[in-house]
Amino acid sequence: MKKRIVLVGSGMTLIILAGYLLSIFLTSNDDLADININVKHLPVEAQAYGLVFTPVPGDAFDVFASFGVWFGEERGEPVHPFLLETPQDRLNVNLANETFSGDLVFLMKVFYNYEAAYFRVGTSTEYRKTFVLTVPSRSYLDIPFYLDSSFEVSDTASHLTVGLFLAPERHAFQDHGDLFFTPRWDVGQVLHFEINYGNEGRFVLPIPKNETVDHVYRLFGPFFVNQDFEPLTDGVVLNAPELLQVSPNEQIELAFVSNMHGAFTTFDEAGNPLDGPDVEEILIISMLDWQQIPMSGEPYMWVNIGEDSLYGQHGRFFIEAPSEPGFYEFVAFLVPNPTAPFSQETYFPLETSDRFTIQVIE
Repeated sequence: MKKRIVLVGSGMTLIILAGYLLSIFLTSNDDLADININVKHLPVEAQAYGLVFTPVPGDAFDVFASFGVWFGEERGEPVHPFLLETPQDRLNVNLANETFSGDLVFLMKVFYNYEAAYFRVGTSTEYRKTFVLTVPSRSYLDIPFYLDSSFEVSDTASHLTVGLFLAPERHAFQDHGDLFFTPRWDVGQVLHFEINYGNEGRFVLPIPKNETVDHVYRLFGPFFVNQDFEPLTDGVVLNAPELLQVSPNEQIELAFVSNMHGAFTTFDEAGNPLDGPDVEEILIISMLDWQQIPMSGEPYMWVNIGEDSLYGQHGRFFIEAPSEPGFYEFVAFLVPNPTAPFSQETYFPLETSDRFTIQVIE
């Protein structure tokens, strides 16, 4: 296994995460060996949106990738929350491919109050829910982006979530020997922020909270989606299927397992751990073919953890398969304490599930 260091930041803040590039074990079905790449999510030249690359300095540390989010025209220290005048104020992503290994393709998503938003980037006049760009090796890319006019100033806090997902043009179950990472496990990263327009009202979720989850034995990992429908007793979590074959419009049952205990742990100057705020509830967003999809009839799943957050949670949900045959990528991410006010102490990258492919067969 090859160890990977990922840097992720907001403005000038950097968070170091350690991960591993794992080998992927593929289906032996020869009929699936040469599936074409996903032509719906091919990258567009950044210059088409008026975006310009700048080189990574030659002596910069070789890491996998990084990105940060800030508002205004000049990059500066991160502020929590973002104090905006309107939802259409300029926001920015700084995306970097700091590897020596090759180009990286990223799909960018923006969620406003936990629902996928239309936005535009750079000089583009088209508002879309996804933008796909290639970032060459050893390059930085600043991406101004703007939400569309359907969003209005609110008298409560609002929440902004930005995701950069790797290799959207690939299918997770296939062989990726030409890449220096594995899309199934190297999904990308999601950052989360609070927006305020000068009002003090607390954000309220418009859907009911799910109370029907099982507490399970304490886990080492934070978030998984799979088809293991029995509550865990030994802390072992099954991987999601590499390829899940279903019928058109089939109701697909999936399970999630999460354990956010210690997610907000911070450290003092001497490196001693400090207890952060408890995680009392979580919110899960699912995507299929890089579009947000309903979970059991709701736009997302809001889950009450309960008083004992030392244990993980296990629950179920349903998604609906597309009507058209083909291959679709599934991935989900988790937001802890989705209605709580933000602070510098509670800022950290969100947890994403492993990615897998759903094949719709007539």
